[in-house]
Amino acid sequence: MAITKIGPPLSGIRGTLGGVTYSANGSGTYCKPWAPPSNPQTSRQTAERAYVARMPALWSALSSAQRSAWDTFAALGAQALINSLGETYYASGYNWFCKCNVRLLRTGRATISAVPVIARPSAPANCGLNVTPIGSDSDLCTGGTPTASTENPGNPATSAFDDNLATAWRTTIGITTGWLEYQLAATQIVRRYDIYIANHASANNPDSWTFEAYNGATWDTLHTVVLWAVSSNGWHSFYFDNSTSYTRYRINVSAVEGPGATSISIFELAMFNGALNSSVLTYPQGTFTLLPYDCILHIALSISTARAAQYPGYYEILATQAPGRFYTPLQTPLESRFGIIQTQRRWFAHIYRQTAEGIRSAAAGIAADTIA
Repeated sequence: MAITKIGPPLSGIRGTLGGVTYSANGSGTYCKPWAPPSNPQTSRQTAERAYVARMPALWSALSSAQRSAWDTFAALGAQALINSLGETYYASGYNWFCKCNVRLLRTGRATISAVPVIARPSAPANCGLNVTPIGSDSDLCTGGTPTASTENPGNPATSAFDDNLATAWRTTIGITTGWLEYQLAATQIVRRYDIYIANHASANNPDSWTFEAYNGATWDTLHTVVLWAVSSNGWHSFYFDNSTSYTRYRINVSAVEGPGATSISIFELAMFNGALNSSVLTYPQGTFTLLPYDCILHIALSISTARAAQYPGYYEILATQAPGRFYTPLQTPLESRFGIIQTQRRWFAHIYRQTAEGIRSAAAGIAADTIA
């Protein structure tokens, strides 16, 4: 085994030269013999090649004015890219045409001919990633004590935790702000809560609130919703990052749906640990609510929490963000790519914004261990 110190001008070399591949990591520049890449002919690999193979014909079908417009677009300062040496460079118009259209094809969308009119968005904020094994999460609101800021006669706080979808907690008539609390039978970490809506058109539905936990002295805000504007009946789930155990949790409502409201009405409130069958990506309110941005998640799996090796590679998931919703469930797409989720795994992800035309922002990185 030899030890080599590479100085200028080779300290910045990347790529393969003379059968030797050069790169760098946290310890500095390194090199290794070049080896032919694997060609497993997976369905994903085959699909990606098919996308790229379509590009020359699509480019040839453009008019000269359209191709010129792509070249002009590619030369704009906003399209500057950074290579592995940290240097700025500019791709060609054809390269940008391919970048946009391959990304659109990956997400099942139509290709474009015209130059994008939306600028590349800024990088998203770092977000929470929960990856969980398959199973059934149990409602934690059993065996504890419900209370509320006020109760309308016949509509006590207990009605929101009785598993009866026909009964509801309501505040005293005339009061449209207030809180509904549940003191659990034991200290628990809550990462998800569900609200059941019996009539989405009711003015008494909660519209803006905070979900809070009592730390022994004050209430910690774990999740915030502003102007929810519910559009359907049934159960609605809300996920958030939390690693702290509490006994007392509450929803603190600051506004209801609309004019004519006489009280707050919540038919059922359930709370969950979020540790089974609920893999989600969460992000701060407002991060992806302005259309036409999508969230693109590149996710990779390591062998174990002790071995942070990328395996078997990055997989792409489109998580279109509907306004007013601050999470995207990922359990099904993860299991379709990695099989049934197991414990003792570490997950790595890069999160991007993407416009409807396929223009991506820079990535925000995040990692998480499988919740078990």
